[in-house]
Amino acid sequence: MLSRNFRPNLLFKGRYGQRALVTRPLPSRENEYTNQPEYPAIQDLSYPAKKKRERQSWHQRIAKLSSVEEKLFEINMPKYYGYKTNMLTDEKFPYNIKPFVQYATRTSFQKGLPQFYDPLKEKATKILATIQSELEDTIAFELSNYSHLMCDGNVSPMEREETLARSLLMQLNRAIANALAPDYSHLSEIETDFDPRHEAFWFLGGIYPPKLVRKIKESVEWQKQYAEDPYDRNIQYLGRPYLAVRHKHLLQPVLSKDLDSLDVKQDQVEVPDYRYDPLALGYITNFRHATTVPGFWPGDQHEFGLISFQRRTHAQERLKYCAINDLDEAIDAQGILSSFAWLLGQACYQGFSVFNDVTYPLVTQTVVTDGKN
Repeated sequence: MLSRNFRPNLLFKGRYGQRALVTRPLPSRENEYTNQPEYPAIQDLSYPAKKKRERQSWHQRIAKLSSVEEKLFEINMPKYYGYKTNMLTDEKFPYNIKPFVQYATRTSFQKGLPQFYDPLKEKATKILATIQSELEDTIAFELSNYSHLMCDGNVSPMEREETLARSLLMQLNRAIANALAPDYSHLSEIETDFDPRHEAFWFLGGIYPPKLVRKIKESVEWQKQYAEDPYDRNIQYLGRPYLAVRHKHLLQPVLSKDLDSLDVKQDQVEVPDYRYDPLALGYITNFRHATTVPGFWPGDQHEFGLISFQRRTHAQERLKYCAINDLDEAIDAQGILSSFAWLLGQACYQGFSVFNDVTYPLVTQTVVTDGKN
């Protein structure tokens, strides 16, 4: 006869007209009690905390996606008609743009080449001496081919500079790569992109809230305390360098120490605190879907950028809207912005995103030139 403790745990399941006896084991008393009390986590039920948990859940969902295309596509899912983005390009750099670019990319700017390049200066001088005559012939030949542009009044100065600089860079890159490939085998494996599409999208936080947003929050009783909270801006960069060189392997870090041991204060790493709206600099907004493209398709084996050559035709018309000549700072800002955008695209193709930081450093080299400087 079954005991009373056993009877409630009997279940009868019918299947095809037959009955079967199923038993459920009693819970073990060892699992009912623990030495230390275990309480569920107490969640903050405030409005900012709820929004933060929603964002973190979305970020984790993006990180778990298996392919690059899915990650890039998921970023656009919350906005059917696209994000309201501030459009940054390589054709416009307003006055006093450098502090904003440094803050938007969290970049510390230092003049001069890093110490990493010091041992290479002597070797570079010897290499230049061996190929100098070939480079001079290449420059002379290209200038003679485009001499008619110098006298053509129908061609604007910007078109003239862009055409000549592109031709010079293409031939100089070919001449240097062919001359050095026998001694440096990695140059025989490079991929060169002409007029590639470099685009990057990211969220810029810490911006002062707009007056309209502040006014709306102040008119709602429970949102008054959040009226001064920083605002996020959506940044979309569109660039088109003259050419970009890629390789299968990434460049070595240029820092003399590991990133983990980097001390912001001791190593004089300074980033300007520029929290003003990009609209104040003249960067208009536009509704568009977020795009992050480093100039090649996902899956390409040559997925790390070695060097890119950026155009600087914007300097031709800079004096029309800048009363003070700050071209040097504008060139620095262009180098920072184009380098960050290209590396962001490469990082996204490695499986990272704007919500998931890289776990190893990515390095690139950028040249901003007009064919002369």
